[in-house]
Amino acid sequence: MTGAVAEINSFEYSFDDMNTNIILSDICTDYMNEVGLENISRDTTFKASIDMGNVSYVVPSIHPFFDITNGIDIPLHRKEFAKATISDYAKDQMIKMALSLALTGYKIISNQEIYKEIVDEFKKTTQQI
Repeated sequence: MTGAVAEINSFEYSFDDMNTNIILSDICTDYMNEVGLENISRDTTFKASIDMGNVSYVVPSIHPFFDITNGIDIPLHRKEFAKATISDYAKDQMIKMALSLALTGYKIISNQEIYKEIVDEFKKTTQQI
């Protein structure tokens, strides 16, 4: 009634949920097992505010998790978790994870059939949005 106008702006970008590519996740998880990573979670429904979710609606994506605490449940963003990141166990797990990702990438670029399956799944999951 007074003629006032309100303009509302978001002060930060939103984060989309994670659109995990199951075929890609299965390949990576198989390599994670093969190289001896311990305490692997196959949860593909992880929900959190990460910008990787936004990426996962542009290209086929995974966000693998690997243990750095030797099975001890330590909440993220705590001093104890930060300390765990510099342990020998965490460093060994990180090297194994890097190897798993490299093997996953190699398998995809060297096998056009698997690449096509991953892309087809991505197209199906993103069309449902």
